Amino acid sequence: MGAALLKNPTKLVAILTSLVEEVGKPNNVPVSVKIRILDTQEETLALVQRLCATGIIRVTVHCRTTPMRPREAAIRDQLKAIVKVCHDAGVQCYANGDVQSRSHAEQVIDEFGVDGCMVATAAETNPSCFRSEGVLPWQEVAEEFLKTCMSVGNLTSNTKFCLLHLVPGKDKFYSEVTQCKSMETMCKVFGVAYNLPLGVTLPGETSARIVSKSAKKAQQTSQTVKAAGGSGSNRERKGKKLSERGVTAKRTPSPPPQRLVDVPEQQQATVAAAL
Repeated sequence: MGAALLKNPTKLVAILTSLVEEVGKPNNVPVSVKIRILDTQEETLALVQRLCATGIIRVTVHCRTTPMRPREAAIRDQLKAIVKVCHDAGVQCYANGDVQSRSHAEQVIDEFGVDGCMVATAAETNPSCFRSEGVLPWQEVAEEFLKTCMSVGNLTSNTKFCLLHLVPGKDKFYSEVTQCKSMETMCKVFGVAYNLPLGVTLPGETSARIVSKSAKKAQQTSQTVKAAGGSGSNRERKGKKLSERGVTAKRTPSPPPQRLVDVPEQQQATVAAAL
């Protein structure tokens, strides 16, 4: 949705100008913009020049065109020219797209002259990618992540969502995490002690346990009924007609409805109320 503004650069420039003048300057808040590259370098550079003139402090360049998907390799052949346009206007330039770690970001900075790098997918896969010492094994990161989630009472569904980014899809832990319904079960998968700090609650966990207990009780009741031979027999008996069970129904004819015209006029209101 944001990349759609690249098709309307005039509106994009107007939005940034308004943000800078009405929000940024009055509140001393820096305004930046993130774009994708356009079909040609000429188009990209022309857009960057217009963006830098709005008063923003940074342009972050996602080195892919709008139709490109994350599985397609980032294109950095325009990056040096974009950096020059930004620096000539006194604006910072950051690179984004396929930056895998801190050391990789430093290589991109040295090679293309950008002021910094933005990391997205690699950080979701393993947030230790920002460490100067190198990336940690994903198992160690997952365990530390679980402990942190418990310490702050993180929403269980969000914890599970993030874990499924940390665990490789082909690993056996991945399928086990997909079946987890609570923080406690996720801790069991990774061998982490389930220990909530005093006063910390997990949103949604209590209701999930109540539902689980109700389902278990209903299952036990069903098993008891089956053991007593009650499965289906009552249903079959109720489904038969009285004549099929040798019972003759005695019907009591209903009295004919009382007509208001047969009642004296002064009693009609009372009869109507009774009916």
